[in-house]
Amino acid sequence: MTGASGFLGRYILLHQQSDWDITGTYFSQDVPDKFIGTHHKIDLAKANEVELLFNTVQPDAVIHTAAISKAGLCEQKPEWSYQINVMATQQLAKLCADIQIPFLFTSTNLIFDGKNAPYSEDAETCPLSIYGKQKVEAELAIESVYSKATICRMPLMYGLLSNTSNFFPNW
Repeated sequence: MTGASGFLGRYILLHQQSDWDITGTYFSQDVPDKFIGTHHKIDLAKANEVELLFNTVQPDAVIHTAAISKAGLCEQKPEWSYQINVMATQQLAKLCADIQIPFLFTSTNLIFDGKNAPYSEDAETCPLSIYGKQKVEAELAIESVYSKATICRMPLMYGLLSNTSNFFPNW
């Protein structure tokens, strides 16, 4: 699971750690010791690191929750966020496709402009932010390399979670 130290990743670890043998990745914030499993620091923008870890771990499935999700940061550093939000996503989908294992990608409802909700799965996208645009590109990239992948368009998630100081409710 990518993004194991993020908001969604931590909740998955918290609720599934006794059911699954999870190998998690993180980048800027380590995964707390209370979560069992193995955790690896990785820069998803470095394709060689991603492939090496993938081949070392040999996963049975990949849950890809990692992203540069702060809209302002995507606006300030679009090339960098593109590497994580689109390119790394496509690489992970391709790696999973090559060995036919499940790949679950967490997208966002920010691929829509919010004017015509609720949206169906085949609704036309209309993102208003670079983050939303990158998630649309990531979805299209996944579909181009792995038709069996699962894409989940998540709504805004919030709540208090200890040790997640970068998450806005904690501010």
